[in-house]
Amino acid sequence: MEGAGNIDVQPTDKSVCGQAPTAVETIQTGHCQKRSIHDVLDSESFKRYSTTQGYEVCPFQVHDSFGHFSMLSVGAVLPDIAGYHTADHIFPVGLKGIRSMNILSPTDANDNAVSADFVFEIRYNGSEGPLFSVHECPDGVEYQSLDVDQAWAVAVQQARNARRANVETASAMPAIPDGLSLIGLKCPAVLDLIEQLPGAERCPSFRRTIGSPPSK
Repeated sequence: MEGAGNIDVQPTDKSVCGQAPTAVETIQTGHCQKRSIHDVLDSESFKRYSTTQGYEVCPFQVHDSFGHFSMLSVGAVLPDIAGYHTADHIFPVGLKGIRSMNILSPTDANDNAVSADFVFEIRYNGSEGPLFSVHECPDGVEYQSLDVDQAWAVAVQQARNARRANVETASAMPAIPDGLSLIGLKCPAVLDLIEQLPGAERCPSFRRTIGSPPSK
């Protein structure tokens, strides 16, 4: 895929983790309210997302320095709602994927690192801006937050806590990468697709980063 730079982008199988989480927990940041995983299904923004989520390009897999992720949907741009785009980023509602990453590193060189898979998604959250959802695959507790870094920090820490009880040897905890990288919003291949979505050219403050022609 063009625009991927040194990142390896490959097609991926659609048969990935799709089970619903066992519970939903909203991390209290600002005035964020607890929301069901299905709360947005009847919203106008979600209806728009469902008709423009880019089935012709998704899913595909990206290998990066943190592991790899499968992008299931690049979502839909909401140019007329403040908070869903900034000067540096567009946050498409419905962007969704699965991130595989190491969460524990063994202290013994003969042991293997412990990895986990996480489902991530950008949700519509009204005027408060995007709600970031992360849960361990296949059916872990879903953590939601207005802060993408915080959503990832809590989800990864819970996964670590669950694994450490079953790891016989001592293990170290690698630093958690920033949330935008983990959901693909610093990946050139993903950014190129987002910047070509309908409405991307109408985000008033966003500065294009890839150089592909704006969508009409």
